[in-house]
Amino acid sequence: MHREAQLVFAAEGVMQVTTPKGRWLVPAPARPSWVPPRLEHAIDALSDIELRTLYVEPSWLQAM
Repeated sequence: MHREAQLVFAAEGVMQVTTPKGRWLVPAPARPSWVPPRLEHAIDALSDIELRTLYVEPSWLQAM
């Protein structure tokens, strides 16, 4: 869990994103995953992956 929101995707490979609300398979590169700020989560590599992530400040989200 972190204070920033997170947009995460695999440039190659497959990962799994798990939160208290569910579990999602994220195949590369078609399906990015959005993780809201302060949400408990885990990201597991299910194959060799190249992971990309973008952290977004909560203040920036509020300004939208």
